[in-house]
Amino acid sequence: MYSLLAPPPHHQISKFCRNQMSHQLPTISLSTERPCQKIVDEIRAACLTYGFFQITEYTHIVPQVLQSRALEVSRQFFELPLSEKQSLVKADHIAGGYEPYKIMNLDPSDENGYGHNEGFSFAAAPNPTAWPEELLVQEFRETMVEYYNAVSSLAKQLGRYIAIGLGLSEYYFDDFFQDQLAHVKLAHYYRPQGAEDARFSVGVAPHTDWGAVTILAQDQIGGLEVFDQTTSEWIKVDTSTYCQ
Repeated sequence: MYSLLAPPPHHQISKFCRNQMSHQLPTISLSTERPCQKIVDEIRAACLTYGFFQITEYTHIVPQVLQSRALEVSRQFFELPLSEKQSLVKADHIAGGYEPYKIMNLDPSDENGYGHNEGFSFAAAPNPTAWPEELLVQEFRETMVEYYNAVSSLAKQLGRYIAIGLGLSEYYFDDFFQDQLAHVKLAHYYRPQGAEDARFSVGVAPHTDWGAVTILAQDQIGGLEVFDQTTSEWIKVDTSTYCQ
């Protein structure tokens, strides 16, 4: 499953343990057999209503085998000894590398906002990335670069649908995807034994992403939620479209 997140300021995302609404976000097929205008209309409606939607039938852009391989090497990376991962800590916000457990609080007003997660992020060259040695995780860098390129192509195509929906030229946003400062972030959400009270089991604090478009792949475990201000409720994002 991928989610496109282009949220208005009043929409937020989070990974929480709570009661959620039962209804689902819009699911949109990107099948090449569907009329382009139909996809455009559905994306426009979803963006105006929620700012979020799920997509299916996009494997002609991001092959399923690549998604599965990316998830597998991600798992292998996070299973490395902590000392190995800590040797790869990113140098700054722009650089790529390891992000230690509970290093980031996206809600500074909340002292309990440090999420139960660790991560690894990277951007396209020439931005530096602290990659693990090939012997530690075979084909990690190769897989992630391939995944980055494929997801960038998906973002570009979604940008074209959005442009048409705005009454612009289909290629209006294409230049924004050249030499872009876009990151792929691998996020490992977990709550270690002995962690603080379960009331503070926050995967990541509620936040609105920055940038134009966020494409988020969620595994079958799930946990992603979207806040709908019109109802003041959190919507649990379904995982049934995983890797479709």
